[in-house]
Amino acid sequence: MGQHPAVLAAMAEELRGSGAGAGGTRNISDQPRACAARTRACRFARARGALVFTSGFVANEAALSTLAGSMPGMVVLSMR
Repeated sequence: MGQHPAVLAAMAEELRGSGAGAGGTRNISDQPRACAARTRACRFARARGALVFTSGFVANEAALSTLAGSMPGMVVLSMR
């Protein structure tokens, strides 16, 4: 799919509209689509705030490191 003409065209269109850069976290860059996603998530969950992660890996990493940091003696095992 990464070389499919329709996918490449959609990627190019998004880059023209949003730009590209290394800023992937909210404190570095606030892209309009990320803001809109957070707003929709807040409305859906009836919450005051939300986090939108760039991937499942990043979400899991954040969740596990937060849990491990808040629970004394917690051990996280990861198997391949």
